[in-house]
Amino acid sequence: MQLQFEQVTHTYQAGSPFQSTAIRDVSLTLGSGELTALIGHTGSGKSTLAQHMNALLAPTSGRVLLDGKDINQKGVSKKETRQRIGLVFQYAETQLFEETVAKDVAFGPKNLGLSQAEIDARVKEALHRVGLPEEIAEKSPFELSGGQMRRAAIAGVIAMRPEMLVLDEPAAGLDPMGREDMLALVRSFHQAGTSIVMISHSMDDVARLAQRIIVMDQGQVALDGPAEEVFQDADQLNQMDLDVPQVCKLALRLREEGFDFPLCYRMEDAEKALTALLKGGKPHA
Repeated sequence: MQLQFEQVTHTYQAGSPFQSTAIRDVSLTLGSGELTALIGHTGSGKSTLAQHMNALLAPTSGRVLLDGKDINQKGVSKKETRQRIGLVFQYAETQLFEETVAKDVAFGPKNLGLSQAEIDARVKEALHRVGLPEEIAEKSPFELSGGQMRRAAIAGVIAMRPEMLVLDEPAAGLDPMGREDMLALVRSFHQAGTSIVMISHSMDDVARLAQRIIVMDQGQVALDGPAEEVFQDADQLNQMDLDVPQVCKLALRLREEGFDFPLCYRMEDAEKALTALLKGGKPHA
């Protein structure tokens, strides 16, 4: 699967006194198997860009291509696009509406015209993948805890068996344990073969998960590359009101003090480097 943006611009309320251009001339390609983080300060265009990925929004100009086909072209099935690319909004639990968890999770598969047996199988599978017990299926989603509600909402998207999952701040508002569980869930989806695009304000979460980082600034792609390369450019990130992971800050501080310390951004790499340093590392002369 390949999702391409070709010079995509989106202007809200075009032609009115309130028109506002959210993204401008964006060109990028997302491929199968990637775990990509989409970051940027508030108002940088991240969520608008994400909503173009499965045709919830159409470009004012430019094209979005899924395997070479314009997803907004007349005659192209938006239902098929949204089956292949699932979008989970921030605070996904607010999307729940059915009287039971099972009915909520079944909503998408039912709209695909699947048999009841297939729908039931997908509900069971999706609940298992998000770590919810089967007995929860017949409960009202509004009886669940906040973390369980979010998992139930994600299960509804997973039940469509998307090839790509776009997650807008999946760990927002969760307590530390809930956050850990949600990040582990995102990692499990990726390990199972689903391409992931994760919007996040947490650089530490991004550092733990992302292989590639796309940085948005004022509606345009400012940086795009492997995580280790993007996090090396701390000065440019700071200029865009973005931070770097705490591990990066530690590494930079040690380097400033003259220690031969790698510019790492993952905790496990920092632990190895610190161990080596404590065994005999010396500041530079």
